[in-house]
Amino acid sequence: MNPYEESQTHIVEANRLLRAEDVQSARFHFRKAADLQWSFVKALPGDRVRTIAVYGLSAATLYYRAHALDEAEGIIHRLLSRESIEEHSQWGLRDLLARIWNEQQMEAMGYHLPAQPVSVTFSRGNILHGLAATDAVDTPIRSVLNLFQRIAAWMGGFPFSAKPHSLLNESYRAFSSEPALGSYRIDLYLAQDAQLVLDLPDVGQLPSPDSVMSSFIQVVSCASEGDYGGLCSLVGDEPYRTVFIRLLRNAVPDGTEVGEVEFRRADEPKEQAVSLYPSHREPLRHMLRQSQPPSARVAPEQVQQYTGVLRAVDLDANLLRLDMDGGKMPFHKAHDILDDIVGPLLNKRVTITGHYPRRTGGRFRASDIELAVDSEAA
Repeated sequence: MNPYEESQTHIVEANRLLRAEDVQSARFHFRKAADLQWSFVKALPGDRVRTIAVYGLSAATLYYRAHALDEAEGIIHRLLSRESIEEHSQWGLRDLLARIWNEQQMEAMGYHLPAQPVSVTFSRGNILHGLAATDAVDTPIRSVLNLFQRIAAWMGGFPFSAKPHSLLNESYRAFSSEPALGSYRIDLYLAQDAQLVLDLPDVGQLPSPDSVMSSFIQVVSCASEGDYGGLCSLVGDEPYRTVFIRLLRNAVPDGTEVGEVEFRRADEPKEQAVSLYPSHREPLRHMLRQSQPPSARVAPEQVQQYTGVLRAVDLDANLLRLDMDGGKMPFHKAHDILDDIVGPLLNKRVTITGHYPRRTGGRFRASDIELAVDSEAA
């Protein structure tokens, strides 16, 4: 077995260990693979410029994945000092260097980072190279970040509540990268305060960022496949499951501004990505109807819909307002439409679905709120 084949064996084993959430053992094998590939690069003749650049970047990436940040940074500087290195390799090296600097700085701030961020890539529709309409990507990104926190609460055994526990706000902090050149990709990190990794008597130990990210990908995978049974098996707690579905639906593209939203761990192959398309909106609606208890259901003839811009009035009192061409319509929201679901939708054009119950004095009660989309695009 030559050094390259041996390095591939270590990479396969490292990725297997990552899926099993054994981060330390995975880093050991990434380090072994990096050592082998860098030894191969150093033995190459100086005129093999392209080979040196390609395998050098691979070795630096493996050191990065091994969390050997100083070694990765040293290789990058050494390669970038070569005048003949091609432009494509320069971009790859500089992008990796930026990620290393960011992680070094966040660790200096006292945060424990996941082994890999979640990359969210927006494509098609009106997405440009590194540019997108802010309101088209704002709601999905904010909803995904809120979903990270809800998943952490569920995994940590926190009792379900209308707002995430204050300890979660203190323990985790979300970071997002700037859009990557050539696409509109944003890397999302869930950083954990290294000083607040507590083992709580009531809920157990807080989940690691990697565990939260892995569970997030599993939830998105079930949703993208329309697998409600699989989602129920994964998330047995009905209130948490309903919140997950609502937050994911916020991330479904509208088909006009955005045609696809792809999620994957940053260093995993494209084949392991999961995507949401406009066609996923209806299956997610169906999942919500399945999760709704019979007592909360309303006769079809009583159900009405309105579309307009969502405004906040008093979230604590479940009171919002819909600004429509015909005027302003105050309404109540159902108690399971929580603040972290509504927040990313404020000041956006939404459709509310509900009815007029007598006990609220005739005021409309919304059982569902979602982004309004062009019916043809959806």
